[in-house]
Amino acid sequence: LLACVIPDLPWIMQRLVRAVAPGVDRIDLVLYSGVQSSLFFCLILCAAITAVSIHRRRVFLLLATGCLLHLVLDSIQTKPGNGVIYFAPFNWDLYAINWLWPDHELFHVLSFVSLALLYFFWRGTSHEPCLRFSLAAWLLALGFTAAYIAGPVLFTGKLLDQNTYESKILRETTSRTGKTIVLDRAVVLPDDEPGTRIRIFTGEVLWLENVELTQPSLISLQGRFRDAHSVVVQSHYLQPKHKRELASVAGLVFIALIWFTTILYVVRRWRMR
Repeated sequence: LLACVIPDLPWIMQRLVRAVAPGVDRIDLVLYSGVQSSLFFCLILCAAITAVSIHRRRVFLLLATGCLLHLVLDSIQTKPGNGVIYFAPFNWDLYAINWLWPDHELFHVLSFVSLALLYFFWRGTSHEPCLRFSLAAWLLALGFTAAYIAGPVLFTGKLLDQNTYESKILRETTSRTGKTIVLDRAVVLPDDEPGTRIRIFTGEVLWLENVELTQPSLISLQGRFRDAHSVVVQSHYLQPKHKRELASVAGLVFIALIWFTTILYVVRRWRMR
C-alpha cells in the first residue's frame, strides 16, 4: 500500500503547499515534485521506510517493485508533456509510452482487480509488528528522509534547462511567440467572456484559438503560441473535470481505511496478550 502512494506523494504534497502558501513559485514547485517523484528518489524514501523494518531486504524489494510498477503504469497512460524519470540521477529525461488515456476503461478494470487482490492479501497477513526499535535504525531512516526532502533542490535546475513540463517556455513569457507548447489537464474556464480560456498549472490564464469550448472541463493539448498569452490549438483531448481526482481520493481513502483497520486489529491483539 505504501508503494501505491510513494510515487504520488510529491504531487499530493504539492497541492497542500499551494493551499497553505499560495504565493510559492509554482514552476519551481512542479520541478521539485518532478525530481522527487523520479524512481531514484522513490527508492530513497523506500530506504528510509525500510531502515526501521525488521525485514529490511524483503520490505525494500517489495516497496521498490511496487514503486516501479506504479511508474510503469504512469508511463503507459497518455499525459501530454509528462512522463516518468527512470534513470536519475544520470539521466533526467521523461519517458512515456502514451498508450491509453487515464480515463480508459482498462484502468477501471485494473483498479477493481487490485482491490480484490488487496482484500485477499490483507486477510492472509499475520499483522505482526515489524518495526526495529533501535536508535541506529531511526537515525538511518532520518538521514534517508533528509536526503529525500533536500536532495531534489540540487536537480531542479537540470529539469528547467531541459524544459521539463514545459517549464522553460512558460517561465520565459517574452519569448514564447511561435514556440510549441504541450499541456496536460488545463482547466477550461467558464464562458463568461467570448472565446475559450484555460488556467494552467502555473495559475496563468491563456486564450485558445482554433477550438471552442463552452462547458467547464479539463483539456490536454498541443499547440503553438501566437503571442505571449494566446495558443493556436493543433490537437486536443477533453476529460471530465473531477474524474481522475475523485478516483485518486477514493484510492487514498481506501488505503487509509485498511491502515486504520489494521492498526485497530493489532492494538486489539496486544491488549489480549
